[in-house]
Amino acid sequence: MMLVFDVSEFTQNATKVFDAALTNEVIISNKDGHRYKLLPLGIENKQGKSPF
Repeated sequence: MMLVFDVSEFTQNATKVFDAALTNEVIISNKDGHRYKLLPLGIENKQGKSPF
């Protein structure tokens, strides 16, 4: 599941967003329309996924 948060939601609920990123794809979008994917470090290799 992909979850999308805007910057204000992220700043108000950072712990919730980080926890969600452990089990879901998390996207953070800013006012300019740029989007960023939040990936927990180390999790990719445990799942057999390459960061490249």
